[in-house]
Amino acid sequence: MAFDLGAQQVQPAQPLKFAVNAPGSFPYLFFDQPSKSYKGVVPDLMAFLAQKSQLNVIFVDSNPSRSEQFLLDGKVDLLLVNVAWLNQPQKFITSLPLIQHATYLYSLQPFAQDFSLLSANKQRICTREGFVYPGLSRFFQQNQLQRVDVSSQAGMPAMLVKKRCDFIAMNNFNALDAFSQAQFCQLPVYQSPQPTSNVPLYIVMRQELLQTRKQIDRYLQEFIDSGRLQASLTAHAPKTVFPLSPRCDSQ
Repeated sequence: MAFDLGAQQVQPAQPLKFAVNAPGSFPYLFFDQPSKSYKGVVPDLMAFLAQKSQLNVIFVDSNPSRSEQFLLDGKVDLLLVNVAWLNQPQKFITSLPLIQHATYLYSLQPFAQDFSLLSANKQRICTREGFVYPGLSRFFQQNQLQRVDVSSQAGMPAMLVKKRCDFIAMNNFNALDAFSQAQFCQLPVYQSPQPTSNVPLYIVMRQELLQTRKQIDRYLQEFIDSGRLQASLTAHAPKTVFPLSPRCDSQ
């Protein structure tokens, strides 16, 4: 009895599960309400991988407090994160760095050009509950700055408006997204002169996925070198310059 080995070899593998810390992180990986689908740089990369290999990915809704444990338990396979944000980074393997992730402080008042975290002594910074902030951690631990945790990204601008914090800590893309909401679009928004941290984001995966990592790295490098990464980033998040001026739709 003859077997078509060639046909067997091209059978699609079981889809890999990619955890998304809901609602995602704009413009890397986020849930788009109008299309009811995940969009961003990571979905574009995964589509490129699917074209080039047998790797297929499905996105699974999660949150920062669960994603690492899900990865450890084998309930998901992949996660976009900086390793400093993990509790047990040594238990995972990582891809090549995908992109740099810059975190800034944001305020409704201009920053002095010589602003520094030391000059912000004892001031309150709204942060996302469960998130790690490498550039701010020691200031929080030494009580030089006060950390005010907020349960959602959407709630952070509201806390700033209500003066429950002096600054909010976000990456530049999230700040653009957060302050583009209708209730905040009339506000001028200022960005700190320097980021509090600038760290690479990796696709982190279970240690058993060594061969998968080799494939991801190969096509990730091609995705970067071909200009597709920059094109994807530009498509999802056009360049924005701070300070943001009020920009509500006049209609």
